[in-house]
Amino acid sequence: MGHEHPTPAEDAALARQALEAGDLRHAYFHAAGAFSAEPLESAHHALLDAILERAGEGALELSTPRGGDYYGLFAARAFALRRAGELRAAVD
Repeated sequence: MGHEHPTPAEDAALARQALEAGDLRHAYFHAAGAFSAEPLESAHHALLDAILERAGEGALELSTPRGGDYYGLFAARAFALRRAGELRAAVD
C-alpha cells in the first residue's frame, strides 16, 4: 500500500488551514508542496508570501532546510531568499 501525496490544490488547502491555525511550519511545508508542483501558479506565490509575512523576522528561519527535507522545501527556500532580497543565496 503506497503513500498518496496530496495534489497541489490539496497542499494549498492544507497550508491555508494551518496558516489560519497559526501553525506556520506546517503551513510552509504544504505551501512548499504546492509551489514545487506548480511553480508558476500565482496563488501559491501569494500563499507563501502570506506565510512568510506572518513569520516576520523569523521567515528565513522558518524556511531553513533540515536534514531529510524534500526538494519542495528547497524550492520554497529559494522563494523566501529572493523575497528577502538575497538573490545570490537564492540561486546558490
